[in-house]
Amino acid sequence: MISALTALGAGSGIDTSTLIDQLVSAERTSRTASLTTRTTAVDARISAMGQIRAGIASIATSLDNRIRQGGLGVVLGSDTASVGIEARGDGPAAPFESAVRVDQLAAFQTLRSVRLASAAAPVGTGSLTLTLGTRTPRADGGFDFAAGVAAPVQIAIGAGDNSLTGLRDAINRAGTSVRASIVADSAGATLVLKGASGAASAFTLTAAADAAAPGLDRFDYRPAAAALTLGSEAVDAQLLVDGVAVRRASNVIDDLLPGARVRLTAAILGQHVDATRSFRHPPPMTALS
Repeated sequence: MISALTALGAGSGIDTSTLIDQLVSAERTSRTASLTTRTTAVDARISAMGQIRAGIASIATSLDNRIRQGGLGVVLGSDTASVGIEARGDGPAAPFESAVRVDQLAAFQTLRSVRLASAAAPVGTGSLTLTLGTRTPRADGGFDFAAGVAAPVQIAIGAGDNSLTGLRDAINRAGTSVRASIVADSAGATLVLKGASGAASAFTLTAAADAAAPGLDRFDYRPAAAALTLGSEAVDAQLLVDGVAVRRASNVIDDLLPGARVRLTAAILGQHVDATRSFRHPPPMTALS
């Protein structure tokens, strides 16, 4: 017993209890550090496997979408700044390349009224006649209008429609290509009318107000009386396909290239953007062993 105490430094002034604690702590720290290193390595492997799994899942989802949309085997060009091309059905029957230059996007006509106090403000009664056709701007700031083949539509504005909300609903009930909405803010409410895209989808409004409840003339828009304000003009898309000038009423075109849908997304003023799209069917895929 005496020799053991002597070996541990008993009676020599050494704090053997602290010394033992330090030795045990050092041993524990060494083993803990080793376990921590192994745990970190395992966690990193698990994380890497998770990323690989997510990547494979993403590839599988994209492949599934391509199959469902009929685009498998179609390779698109890389420039999508102004033209996007998608396969329709099984895609083109044979490989081809086409150069597409976008000069102008198709757009729709919008008109806005004067601001009224609120959507409940009275607008008057009577009727509005909506006519579709082609609007041609004049140099003096006015415009000419040529009616299209569709018959004008008369929209009755009765006592129950005598508000901005009622006027909007009456126009929408008419079922034409022109849709009405109301934009409201703290200053009041404004009626906004929007037609379909394409130059032949411009429109005019001719108001016939009741003498007992006037006010509909604020919604006139025709060459002789334009109370509404033009926001944007109805125009066709203009583009060149392999040097051939093409016009379309929409920016989504299905009858331009066989087996393909063309989406026009931008036209840069002052310069022409050339975009070439190639559809190439690769050789059949070989089954993995």
